[in-house]
Amino acid sequence: MTKKMVNGELVDLTAEEQTAFDNQPTDTEENKLQRRINEQVRVFRNSLLKDSDWTQNADNGLSAEKKIEWQTYRQELRNLPSSISSKQDITDLVYPTKPE
Repeated sequence: MTKKMVNGELVDLTAEEQTAFDNQPTDTEENKLQRRINEQVRVFRNSLLKDSDWTQNADNGLSAEKKIEWQTYRQELRNLPSSISSKQDITDLVYPTKPE
């Protein structure tokens, strides 16, 4: 039986916990690849967000219209990782276009 740590002591999993543990999906090479790709998307996305942080400052000099364009762009970037759910999504991934 599998053990877990509770208050500094090793105890057996309950029958329900053991069943859940036994039924976990195996970590296939495809799943590992998917996680690596998602992480790469997230890192690049975070870089783009960081590069556009200045657009959200109150004294950025942008018109109200431009500020809304940048807000929309940044929201589309933030939505990227959650919008990826398959290999095809990764293949077809297009980053949002940065406002002029």
